[in-house]
Amino acid sequence: KFDFFIVTVSFGGILIDNLGNTFPIDPTVLRILRVFRIFRILRAFRIFKAAKGLQQIIATLGGSLTSLMSLFMMLLLMFFIFSILGVSLFSNLCADGDAGAHGMRGVKCFVTPTEMQMEVTAHFKVIHWALLTLFRVATGDAWGALMDASGIAPDAREVEGITDGKWLVFTETLGYDPSALGSGDPNFLDRMSATAYIDMAKVAIFNWNASVYGMEEDADWPMPGSKPEAEAWITVFASAMPTCLTEDEMNILKADGLVDCDVGGYDGSPLYRKECFSTCGSAFSIFYYGSFFTVAAFVLLQLVIAVLMEQLNKAEDNDMEMTMLMPGAENLHRAIFLRIHRRWELNARRRIKVKRRKALQNGAAPAVQNRAAENGGSVSARSNGGR
Repeated sequence: KFDFFIVTVSFGGILIDNLGNTFPIDPTVLRILRVFRIFRILRAFRIFKAAKGLQQIIATLGGSLTSLMSLFMMLLLMFFIFSILGVSLFSNLCADGDAGAHGMRGVKCFVTPTEMQMEVTAHFKVIHWALLTLFRVATGDAWGALMDASGIAPDAREVEGITDGKWLVFTETLGYDPSALGSGDPNFLDRMSATAYIDMAKVAIFNWNASVYGMEEDADWPMPGSKPEAEAWITVFASAMPTCLTEDEMNILKADGLVDCDVGGYDGSPLYRKECFSTCGSAFSIFYYGSFFTVAAFVLLQLVIAVLMEQLNKAEDNDMEMTMLMPGAENLHRAIFLRIHRRWELNARRRIKVKRRKALQNGAAPAVQNRAAENGGSVSARSNGGR
């Protein structure tokens, strides 16, 4: 039957090719019909008939499905728990492309280097992406970069004053030295104060927003090519608060309307307002990734191997039992004896059914005759009584 199916499918593929060359058939329909030629690959399964070891492995996998399903459910539960924990810890991290969000929503990611951002296809902003990210970690696919990005920490802030190099870049971009202004001037900035780096960041964001206002649809947003000063202001902002923003810094910028903490927009989800959280990672990331990878890649994998080995040992023991010789027989194996016994038992049951059917038929004929005789006698009696 299997060979007949393969030959039929092969002839079907040849027929489809000939029809496409003979009759004007829509190419789209023809491509769909040619998909059936893929079934010819099933010819490779014929090897199962000759490979006894392969049959044993397939039987082992089939017998282990119940235990493997239990392990699979436990793995799903572990994925779900770690994904919720990952969203709680790392949903605030910047991912590739977040800096290009419209308005002021991308400001918080201006300071995070690209190599320290989460990937656009591997992050913990929503639960389903967290599950996919954990699957990547479980397979061991470059999860070290994700762990580094999840543990990002803010660089030291210059609370004792802005260094000469950063101040020079800032003043050249601004066009004047705000520290040279009088203390009563609203644009005055004391470069040696403890909050000078925050004030410099505020000025940078304000001037960046003023230079690119209304250009969100530009292909090079947030640094349009027609506004080279936009990139310069982002560089100043990143030098003032390098690597990531703490929660206090986020709240300070939000109070002045220089950052938008609304989140959402992933996979078409609507925006919703949220408190401003830090864009820095957690020191717990090493333990988080290490523990998950250990459990997923080693513990559960070893459990799966143990289940398969146990089932394989059972199958081997069963084969050994079937190849044992029966007591008092030199050439009669147990498997052959059981097959003969099943055949004899089946034939015996068939004979019993046939004998019972014949007995019922033979017993039913006299009963019908007796019933007919009784019915005939009663009819005669009624006739005599009527007379």
